[in-house]
Amino acid sequence: MSKDIVKRITLFDSTDLTAAEEYFSQMAQKGLMLKKYGVISHFTRCLPQKLRFSVQLLMPERGENYENKVREYVGLCEQAGWTFISNSSGMCVFVTAKDDIPDIVTDPQERIDAVTRQSRNGAVLLWLLSVIMLPFLLGLISGIVEKRSFQELLVNEIPFAICWASLLTMTVIRTVRFLKWRKAARYDAAAGRPIRYYDLRGARPYRVALGFCFALLGVSLVLFILGLFI
Repeated sequence: MSKDIVKRITLFDSTDLTAAEEYFSQMAQKGLMLKKYGVISHFTRCLPQKLRFSVQLLMPERGENYENKVREYVGLCEQAGWTFISNSSGMCVFVTAKDDIPDIVTDPQERIDAVTRQSRNGAVLLWLLSVIMLPFLLGLISGIVEKRSFQELLVNEIPFAICWASLLTMTVIRTVRFLKWRKAARYDAAAGRPIRYYDLRGARPYRVALGFCFALLGVSLVLFILGLFI
């Protein structure tokens, strides 16, 4: 990997568009320019510069029509003076160095619908995984009642119960956070105000909680591996 390429984990949700914009701007001021956006984003080293970023969410769809829609949308934004950088899971990132370029504005209801569908798809997957792993929690409770040894429980029940707890925590936090955002977004749209997304400060508790859940997943994996050798 080139020394000019720097990778960073960027766990931004569809309600974190403002936080993502602030983060990419801060990275540019530190001399790291976004090259490719994703769960692991790629940055290239550059001279520190002040840039404006705009992250827009398109309605998640499948097939060739969606690709054409993205190309058409990108073309309109570039005609307005924005430069397209990258697209991941419907989140399109644009940048400009000019202060007089107007903000990218989309229909409020389309924004709410796009975030709703994106969040719903993620929540369904997480809830499904939580349900699938529920029997391991029940198995742990049953093993404790039956007074099975710690070594026996360590093989399956304990690691998967921890994994279930982390997934459920992540699911509940994500769902509550989205419902709170949607309520505020609908209120702003009805009042004719711009829809607000979580900024870096508002997204920090969620990202810390997400990091904690991933740490629990790591612990469950380590315990599972240990259980195989005990």
